[in-house]
Amino acid sequence: MPPFIPPLADPSKTVSSLASERNLVSFPVESLTQFLHGENLEPQRRLRTLIEQHPVFSNADKPFLSRERMYVRSLEKAAKLVELRKTFKWSDEEMLIAMHMVGDSTPQFLHEALFIPTLKTQLSDEQQKIWLPRAQNYEIFGCYAQTELAHGSNLRKLETTATFIPETDEFEVDTPTLSSIKWWPGALAQTSNFCAIYCRLILHGKDYGVHPFLLQIRAHETHAPMPGIELGNLGNKIGFNTIDNGFMRVSKVRIPRQQMMMRNSSVTREGQYVPAKNAKMNYSTMVAIRANIVKNAGFALGQALTVAIRYSMVRVQGGDRIPSQKGEELKIIDHGMQRYRLTTSLALSYAMLMTGRVMTELHRRNLENVIQGEVELMAEVHATSSGLKALTSDLSTAQMEDARRACGGHGFAWCGGIVDILTTTLQDVTVE
Repeated sequence: MPPFIPPLADPSKTVSSLASERNLVSFPVESLTQFLHGENLEPQRRLRTLIEQHPVFSNADKPFLSRERMYVRSLEKAAKLVELRKTFKWSDEEMLIAMHMVGDSTPQFLHEALFIPTLKTQLSDEQQKIWLPRAQNYEIFGCYAQTELAHGSNLRKLETTATFIPETDEFEVDTPTLSSIKWWPGALAQTSNFCAIYCRLILHGKDYGVHPFLLQIRAHETHAPMPGIELGNLGNKIGFNTIDNGFMRVSKVRIPRQQMMMRNSSVTREGQYVPAKNAKMNYSTMVAIRANIVKNAGFALGQALTVAIRYSMVRVQGGDRIPSQKGEELKIIDHGMQRYRLTTSLALSYAMLMTGRVMTELHRRNLENVIQGEVELMAEVHATSSGLKALTSDLSTAQMEDARRACGGHGFAWCGGIVDILTTTLQDVTVE
């Protein structure tokens, strides 16, 4: 804490206020915790204890950091997470839990949650043997390059092309127009050296639609952009400034034919197209992102409400003229409107948590099917995740803003916590 911020005059009063409120709980808190996070809490508590031992994971000074320093700190956190994973042999699930506990997204999240799942669902078995171990060992570090300057949601209108060159058995990747520049991918501007890039497949002059490819964008030895690759940082954003969102212009860059991701669709050496059973299988990663947004909506709202409700239990304001108060001011949680605003939002967060749980399970089943080449659930998952993503992200951020306002002037301060949670989550309304 900066030295110019004085301590509370009587911190014990704050502690006792929270303790008295917690003593009013009418249900076993541990049971609710298990309901939300799983019956076996020991692994999560073990991870939390381990993370709390390392100062690099502290966010105490975050309100005072520049964007550049936030990014560097996120890399330091990512490096420590990788070190801990190797030391303690964490599973993929434990790694994701640890990244969530850190509190800030790091570029590593894009690698773990977007790039690697894309390799698992889009590369053929033979391709996975080559690329997946390298990604899992961080020999290559990747991002997900789909959105362009002019198009995001309307995937059929993406303009980046991958044209087959039969003479050399290569694809030529190109962003032929200003509007086709890849725009917004996280971990693109400075961190990644590979990307999963979505391009229009051009064979013998015919357009076969958008397909995923693997493109090296930086040199292993120097981390400089590869020839024909122009990269840049999009700069300050409302939030999410620990991530280096960027842009990429690709000028007729050649890649081997085998770097088309060929689990679902493929191109033979002769340039013949082998279609997927369902074209939407190429977009399974985007469905995964939407499912994760649904899951996160309830958790993020819950974090903001934790701040707002605790604040409301220790902040006093008004009510001192009520005879029963004997000149003492009321806790603001005891004002009817404050309690109504926060408890209805709390109920909504639980509803979204349960919705996210169902959506996650539906996505998990679909992912298993996609890996096996089955598409029966794809349409349902695509429609459900799209609708719920739009609904839950809007509801979650709207109620976060209401919770922030319910904290009065202190809700306007970054160090209060809600502002950071809100501005970070705001991207979910428009992303993907």
